Amino acid sequence: MNAPDEALNMGDKAQALIESIERAFADVTLEDGVSLREADVIDDYGTREQRQAARAQDEHRDWRNIPEAAIARYYWCLSFFDAKGMRFHLPAYMCFALRRYSDSASASIDSTIYALGTRDDDLNRLLTTEQRSVVRQFLEFMASDTDGRVDGVQARHALENGWK
Repeated sequence: MNAPDEALNMGDKAQALIESIERAFADVTLEDGVSLREADVIDDYGTREQRQAARAQDEHRDWRNIPEAAIARYYWCLSFFDAKGMRFHLPAYMCFALRRYSDSASASIDSTIYALGTRDDDLNRLLTTEQRSVVRQFLEFMASDTDGRVDGVQARHALENGWK
């Protein structure tokens, strides 16, 4: 298989995985979890009022409505989500990574992998079997990158540390 055929195949696999993620996380809402801009305020040691103001700007009902520009920008927020916030935002970050891993310099792509590298029992309890499966498939896809576009080593590490 030549390089263009392999790239097309990877693109098809990425699209199929995006569709699986969308199905698995279709009904997930933020509930009382930490929102995107709220996580940014937490990182800055903001006040409760600042957190509430930031939260008011964010999507709470459908993670597919989170703008791609916000996902690309707020790579550090993955470290500040609680389990419900992570469950809500994770599919948006995974889909962004799958759509953009070959053409974006956003740190959100590798940050998504890194966020999955540490076992989070609270998150695991919230995820359904289908959701855990697509997370594992996402990591397997990223681990299969042989061109160095993503941190495949860390994706393999995450698979070994709780996403088997």
